[in-house]
This record gives sequence, structure tokens and C-alpha cells, in this order.
Amino acid sequence: MGIRQTGVPVGGVLAATLWPWVATAWGWRATYGLAGAMAIFGTAVVVLSYFDPARETGSGTGMRSLRNLMTDRRLWLLALTYNGQIVAQYSVTVYLVLFFHEALGFSLIVAAGLLALVNAVAIGGRIGWGLASDALFDGARRPVLLIIIALTFAGMLMAAALPAGAPLGLTIALAILLGLSAFSWTGMYGTLAIELAGSASAASAVAWVHVLGGVGSLGGAPLFGYLVDHTGSYRVAWLAVALAVLVGFIATLALREGSPYTDATATDTSRRT
Repeated sequence: MGIRQTGVPVGGVLAATLWPWVATAWGWRATYGLAGAMAIFGTAVVVLSYFDPARETGSGTGMRSLRNLMTDRRLWLLALTYNGQIVAQYSVTVYLVLFFHEALGFSLIVAAGLLALVNAVAIGGRIGWGLASDALFDGARRPVLLIIIALTFAGMLMAAALPAGAPLGLTIALAILLGLSAFSWTGMYGTLAIELAGSASAASAVAWVHVLGGVGSLGGAPLFGYLVDHTGSYRVAWLAVALAVLVGFIATLALREGSPYTDATATDTSRRT
């Protein structure tokens, strides 16, 4: 899952390094045109090269009903985790460059380079956290997710504390921290959602958590911008994001990972109901 999730930060590195250069040389229209062309190219590669493997016989056995998934307390708690982390990730994606440029005084090129660093670190972070979960925590996802969320919280507080004219070294440290946390949680979250739901209901469970996470996905970045505009301070906005992350941390503490949901469990449940 961690390897699969590296696609997002790889794209982020390209966007933060290539796009500013193209925009400076040929304008924003050319930048968006190039981005669209790359999206079409990537889609064509997937269509022409990827084929679904043959499904195992009886793979639908033990599938949980949508009602069963919608009333699963653990998925609701995981949705709170998702909301907190996605607010942090989207806020960093949309506003970090502006924060470094407007509040800290760095040039746009340097600020974009720092966002590229966030994404570059996340490539290794997403794989590294998965390896740590498998090798060091005996396959447990929750402890690793708690570490990531705690680091995200620390990153939000560090961003809020940085003064105007902060040294470049501190901003590099912040970029590395955000890359390891606010941009590296998705593999752990996705794996935990699948294991909580059971393999037969993996797609439905992930979709349900994403529906519940729509609050953070749709509202996080606009709220951040609203706070900056109406308070004149990025500090207030970063602290608001930290609060959302803290709620996710508390929810993850309350979540009991236990044994993965199995097809046998689902079958037994369906018999009793």
C-alpha cells in the first residue's frame, strides 16, 4: 500500500518543481496545458497496460452489508482520523507556498522548492511507515498511525510558531517533518480500513470512510483560507488545523485494532442476523 501511495507525492514533486519553471517561461496557460497532457498520457498508459487479475472463486463470500459497515464504530473513528489528516494535507498542499512567501518572506521559487521537498520526503515516508508497520510492529497499523498523527500535530504547531524571517534551516526541517507525517499517512489509513472491514468489503469500507471524510476534504482548505483572510494571520489557521489533527489522534486512541475482520466472521454474523 505504501508503494502504491507514492504516486501522489511523485506528482507533487513534479508540480512544485516543473510547473513554476514552465509558468515563468511560457505562462500559466501553458502550465495547465502541460498538466492536462500529462494526465491524458498517464490515463492512456493505465488503459493500455493494466488488466485486472482473475478473481478467486468465491471472493464475494462473507461480504458485509452496507448497513453493517455504516454502523461499524471503528470505521466512524477512522473517519475522524481521516478528516484530521486530510485537513492537514490539503492545507499544506494549498497554502504552504503562500505561507513561506507571504508570512516568512521567501521567494516563490524557494517556497515551491520546499513544497517539492515535502513531497520528495513523502515518497520515502509512505514506503518507510509501511515497512515499519510490517517489520517492527508485527503488522499493527494503529501504533504507526498514532506516531504519524503525533508528528503531524507537531508540524502544525511548528508552522504556527515560525516567525517572519525564520532561518531557511528551520523551514527545511518543517518541510521534512510534514513530508514524514501530513503527507505519509494514507498507506496506514487505507490498510487499516481494509483490515477492519475484511477483504471482501474493502472497496465499500474505504468508500464509506471517504464519504464521512468529505467534511475535511471539502471544507478544510477553504476554512484555512477564510481564517487567514479574516484574522490576517497564518498562525491562527495552523492552530485550527492542529486542533482537527488532535481530534483525529483522540479518535485513533479510542480505536481498537484487534484482529482483522475475516470472511468467517462475516459469515457467522450473517447467520446470526
